[in-house]
Amino acid sequence: MTDFDPRTRNSVEETKIFFMMADARFTEPDVERTGDDSAANAGVGISDADLADGDVQIVDMNGYTMRHLAYVSIFVLRVYMKFLQEAYPSRLRAMHIINCPPILDKMMSLFKPFIREDVYQMINYHTEGMESLYELVPREMLPVEYGGKAGTVAEIKQKWMQIMRDKSAYLSDERYWRVTSETKSRWSWF
Repeated sequence: MTDFDPRTRNSVEETKIFFMMADARFTEPDVERTGDDSAANAGVGISDADLADGDVQIVDMNGYTMRHLAYVSIFVLRVYMKFLQEAYPSRLRAMHIINCPPILDKMMSLFKPFIREDVYQMINYHTEGMESLYELVPREMLPVEYGGKAGTVAEIKQKWMQIMRDKSAYLSDERYWRVTSETKSRWSWF
């Protein structure tokens, strides 16, 4: 979060962007190929070796206050958590919360009713700095601002903004996103 003013937050738009980025990400290999690897796999598409075994999410709570909660839509939060736990096409392996504010327990009391117990057990709180995160997440995969080598947050954001622009036709094509009578029964929980 670069703008800490809670009035600038829009949980509906942020949720849409999260899932659009995920949808765009699922069209890309998880492993970037270089040199001989990319030449050998040219035209082959995405193979099992290119796919990760699941997601590890890191949530930076720096700057969050109780005022931010006033701008969270409970309906959107419920649907977001239900989708993330039941229909997200990648398995959640762990969630790490860094820069925990003193009011985190109050914030989590809002989220907890929407989180399954098995998912809740995956949450790791890093309250004493980043060293405990480095024990669980390869440091080189983190942005520079978090002690890693994966580029700056601004560079990573720019890369994904370009990917989203490149995938805009895919992301806006209703054929991929429309719920039809054949798919309604699978999505009845939604």
